[in-house]
Amino acid sequence: MKDAYEVFAGAGNEIVLDFDLRKTIREEQGTMSSDFEFVSMSEISGGIRTVNAETTGMINGTVNDSQNTSDKIIVYAYEKGSFDAEAETRGSGESEVTFANAVTSSTVSGLTNSYSLNFLEEGEYELVFVSYTENQGSLDFNALLEAESSTGLNLGGISVTGALQVSANVTITGTK
Repeated sequence: MKDAYEVFAGAGNEIVLDFDLRKTIREEQGTMSSDFEFVSMSEISGGIRTVNAETTGMINGTVNDSQNTSDKIIVYAYEKGSFDAEAETRGSGESEVTFANAVTSSTVSGLTNSYSLNFLEEGEYELVFVSYTENQGSLDFNALLEAESSTGLNLGGISVTGALQVSANVTITGTK
């Protein structure tokens, strides 16, 4: 967890403590029922971050999946250049958390096909779109998706600055 952030004197500061449940809770293995437990203590800090909301931006948009590639799509935001497909899809640590190095993620909501990646610190990000299939109440990784911006935005290098909202509407063109 990041333990330092900039606080501005004489200005309003809103400190956000973000718990990424995807990184901190896992399905218990070896049971017939869907029981959940926390990841190991050494891994839990990877799922908690603090940011000053005054210096963050967001990326939001819609996903057109006319090929119907997925039961569920999740969008992951990575610091530019940090995504390693082999490592992220395999899972890491004793809890085997997949996509553990993503800064944040968002489910593409069903009716509007929209997503929102909030409280991103200033910097450059790459978006990774991932297909999941539903299997008896749980989501199973299916494939990494090929996506193109409908406005020509480079999805591998989106610049975010404080208080900026970037719109990244995409079309899914296939799987990788």
